[in-house]
Amino acid sequence: MLSPLLCALGLVYVLVEIVVIGFAMGAMVAVFTAVFRGERQPKVIWDIALGAFGSAAGFLICPIVPIPENTVYEHPSADLTLVATSNHYQHPYRVAFAVAALAPAAFEIWRAVRRNSKRSTAA
Repeated sequence: MLSPLLCALGLVYVLVEIVVIGFAMGAMVAVFTAVFRGERQPKVIWDIALGAFGSAAGFLICPIVPIPENTVYEHPSADLTLVATSNHYQHPYRVAFAVAALAPAAFEIWRAVRRNSKRSTAA
């Protein structure tokens, strides 16, 4: 039987892991957009924060958001059938990584559109 302390430490470890991966994904998005747009110094701080927050939020929201029931049947042997039913999305890492990449990318697109609209009104 697992103690509640070990479960809490495991959750903290997984959240730290998710946030660090979100940091890295946000930094990569910032560097890629800087290279694409020809900037010398990428503005990394907002992208890192958005990547970290997005990955943690995506991971934590998955068990809360209901989806239609998903039943999985497994047949490990001829006599045995394992059945598992869940009401939430079963792959929170995929959602966390997608949000960690899309949140900074959306921010960079918004920043580029805002910069171009300021240039067009100034000219």
